Amino acid sequence: MAKKNQKLANKPAENRGLGERISDLRTFFELSKKELKKVVWPDKKETMSTTGAVMILVVVISLFLGVMDLGLSKIIEAILS
Repeated sequence: MAKKNQKLANKPAENRGLGERISDLRTFFELSKKELKKVVWPDKKETMSTTGAVMILVVVISLFLGVMDLGLSKIIEAILS
């Protein structure tokens, strides 16, 4: 497999035929499928807890940015008036 990839790396894509490109695509999907089998997916409990943490963080950051925007706009308004 490594030799095949080395041969393809030396050959520009525009010089390869349709059959070689389809073969490359097939190889890509086969390797992607193998890699996806190695992934350790989180369970429901972990997914729910991280989702909750993200939602809380979004609310906190939104409030912070809202307060900062309001404060800075009031300061700019006071300076310009």
